[in-house]
Amino acid sequence: MASKQLLVKICFGLVVGIGLLSCERDPFTTNPNHKLEFSADTVRFDTVFSTISSITLELRVYNRHNKAIKINKLWLEGGNSSVFRFNADGYPSGQTQTLENIEIPANDSIFVFVEITPQANMQSTPVHVTDNLLFSLNGQTQKVILEAYGQDVVVLRNYSLAADETFSADKPYLIFGYLHIPKGKTLTLQAGTKIFINRGNKMILKTGIRNISLDNTTIVVEGNLVANGTTDKRISIRGDRFDWAYTNIPYSYLPSQWGGIYFFSETGNNRLKNTTITGGNIGVLLYGSSTIPIKLDVDGSIVHCMGAYGILSQFGDLSVINSEVSNCGKSAILQLGGSLKMIHSTIANYMPSVFAGGNTSRPAVDIVSFTKKNGAVAAFPINSCVIENCIITGNLHNELSLQDTTLGIPFNVFISNCLIKAEKLSYPQLHEITLTRAEGNDIFVQTTPDFDNIKESGYFDFRLSEQSAARDKANMTVSQHYPTDLLGKDRLKDNKPDIGAYEK
Repeated sequence: MASKQLLVKICFGLVVGIGLLSCERDPFTTNPNHKLEFSADTVRFDTVFSTISSITLELRVYNRHNKAIKINKLWLEGGNSSVFRFNADGYPSGQTQTLENIEIPANDSIFVFVEITPQANMQSTPVHVTDNLLFSLNGQTQKVILEAYGQDVVVLRNYSLAADETFSADKPYLIFGYLHIPKGKTLTLQAGTKIFINRGNKMILKTGIRNISLDNTTIVVEGNLVANGTTDKRISIRGDRFDWAYTNIPYSYLPSQWGGIYFFSETGNNRLKNTTITGGNIGVLLYGSSTIPIKLDVDGSIVHCMGAYGILSQFGDLSVINSEVSNCGKSAILQLGGSLKMIHSTIANYMPSVFAGGNTSRPAVDIVSFTKKNGAVAAFPINSCVIENCIITGNLHNELSLQDTTLGIPFNVFISNCLIKAEKLSYPQLHEITLTRAEGNDIFVQTTPDFDNIKESGYFDFRLSEQSAARDKANMTVSQHYPTDLLGKDRLKDNKPDIGAYEK
């Protein structure tokens, strides 16, 4: 028994001795030349809305030395008044915005996570906000710069207009839940207005007229929406994320971040003029009936990157002029009954598989006069569909579908002087059509992402390429009624107008 106790004491002594020796071999460095390294010298937030907490950004802090480093103090230079906050190695900075005695083992690293909640600045333009994250060790101080742009914003949560209202370009609007325009009310958007929409949850909106199931934050129009953008001061409606979803993909190019704009208007006219709508699920939904069509004029506008449809018109009275509808998970344009006039527009469905939503399996333009369910046919009479001087193209072999029936349902369709991607089309409704099998970049400047170009303009550009088959082929008689293109350029200057929304 005594021998066993002696053996235990010997083993314990050896363990303690080895531990002491190891500590002596790996003490904290006190060499002032031993510094930390950082994954970035600046932690940059893009635009962050005032009073709204930002996303979390990470900073990696490295100890590249063969001895452990002790950070004696880690703090924000702005102290308690700083709008930034941080967490280092799992420890929050707290109200003092300071941490002490943070250890980094030899040849190891820790994470520092940074957030910001900017204060209201009472200005219409973004204000640059900065602070320094300071590291004190070995008698020296190192710093990492923190910076952001704080933007004052008008926050609307589950907001329903009580009277006619006008949104101005003075400050952006941030929508949570829904923005509801009741029957008899009109929302006017002035030139330059910016609306940002936060990703929401499922809900039922009870308007007093109908119950509407919403899968995400949505603009619901039972009255009228009038967007008066100009070529110089476009209106923007998009998601509220400014950061990057992946290394090379900004959130502004990802679909299904919010719901869409749903029109149930029984009277009056809706207008989207020089308006850019991006990153929703259904860009525009017209939900009418055979007796109450929903009227909407889309002029000089862009509907881009939608998880499902760009514009879905069920018994709509829809006009799409000088506009681009592009990169949708399903059809860019779906006409289900009603009337459609589409002139000098570019319909281009090139949703990359790497983007959420993947490639579409539906044609870019789908004109439908009936549906079938359990063998029963539901009629959606096409009272009028006129498509002229338009481009209809995308990733599929055939980007136009005309779904007619022999049941005598009206199908009044006229399509002329268009460039359409298709293997073969034999519809009698087509006149002076140019068919193409060309890939997108043979028609446009750029339809596939340039991942070496981190600017958003390096992703999609549906202006015409030099060799585009759409050049100089528009019907001049039609073009004369629409003398300027989506960007305000004179399409009649050379007396050879181009097909589509953009004049080369």
